[in-house]
Amino acid sequence: MDSNPLARLVEKHLSFEVQCRGHCASPSHMILLAAEEDRVIGAYCCPNGYVSRVLHFGFGDNTAQFHEFLSTQLDSKIVAGRDLRVASRHGWELGEGAAAEIEELARRHQFPLRQVYWVRYPKSEEEKAKGVFLCSDSSSLYGCGRLFTQMLTDNARLCPNCRRQLNQR
Repeated sequence: MDSNPLARLVEKHLSFEVQCRGHCASPSHMILLAAEEDRVIGAYCCPNGYVSRVLHFGFGDNTAQFHEFLSTQLDSKIVAGRDLRVASRHGWELGEGAAAEIEELARRHQFPLRQVYWVRYPKSEEEKAKGVFLCSDSSSLYGCGRLFTQMLTDNARLCPNCRRQLNQR
């Protein structure tokens, strides 16, 4: 992703260490899920793979595109459109180093840099018992990198499909 200016900008100026939200007190870091010339999608994950927030960075209005990405990764009932939030990002708010990079990319794309983010807001006790996780297990070097849901008490690092494939080996 070194050759992708938007991915570089996101990793350098728009990716932070935050506390895991809704799962544990561990630090969460952004992991890039997708990077193209005009969009980057990342998820804040704790060391156990719990996803507290998913973000889409791009130019123009990408809300529908981001909603579709999330809906294909997760059950569409989980991804409510009302839970998507949009913000424009400007270099001046991120410091001097980011200003020139953001403004150059915005000029090239003729739109401001937009950040759309999604946080899961469970309503029922049953929904609160589940969480969104990233399929990735560094100890076994397996994982498809997709989002999946499971009980918060489960310790699986891989989605059901990857677990099945691993067990068949």
